[in-house]
Amino acid sequence: MKLFLISLSFFTRLPIPALKNFSEKSFFKSMLLIPLIGSVIGIILFGINFLLNFLKLEPSIKALILIFCYLFLTGCIHFDGVADTVDALYSNKDKSKILAVMKDINIGTFGNISLIIFILSLYIFIRFLIFYNNAVLLIIFPIIGRFSAIEIGALFRPNRENHGLGYNFCKYDNFFIFIGYTLIILILLFFLTNFNSIISFFIIIIINYILGYIVTRRTNGVTGDILGFFIELSQLEFLLCFIVLESALG
Repeated sequence: MKLFLISLSFFTRLPIPALKNFSEKSFFKSMLLIPLIGSVIGIILFGINFLLNFLKLEPSIKALILIFCYLFLTGCIHFDGVADTVDALYSNKDKSKILAVMKDINIGTFGNISLIIFILSLYIFIRFLIFYNNAVLLIIFPIIGRFSAIEIGALFRPNRENHGLGYNFCKYDNFFIFIGYTLIILILLFFLTNFNSIISFFIIIIINYILGYIVTRRTNGVTGDILGFFIELSQLEFLLCFIVLESALG
């Protein structure tokens, strides 16, 4: 329970009582509970949407409110990784300098553009879920996004030049944790959603492996920014795949 609260206090802005007397090892091990944090975020979003139904608001207004709630709940913690990773990948720097671009506190043009695209896409996809009565995926997509950090951390080596969050996350992550979360999510999808969501889940696992291979070759391994980038990207991948399949197959 303590590890869960440590993880919840780090990855969200929920009012968690101050935790004391925990080791650095406990902190990094708590990060492996990040898919559970996604479930907390998802359940809150689903609950807010349920309450908004009583106000009979337009789907676009509800989607906008839910976006604000998502950004508030997460504190935009992963969007920093989105901007830094995109800036680094589009910097045309060699491997020795690309890490310096990620560490730069200033956000470049590509980073700013990526933030706009990511947030706007999430708004559009959430509006689709509401309009077509697929609100249960409000619970699922934050779990899928945070599961992707487990996948990347388990399947790719960390950047050994930077012993920060990404390095230590990969240190405690492993293939068996990845498989365990995969099975849990499949069970969840089977009981809560339809077959299209299961197909979408397998698609993003494959896409993330391909992109993870490409990105980590450019960056000499996984960093905390890369984990944040894949968390937000995977949510969009999953929702887009689901929407395309729903539209094509019904």
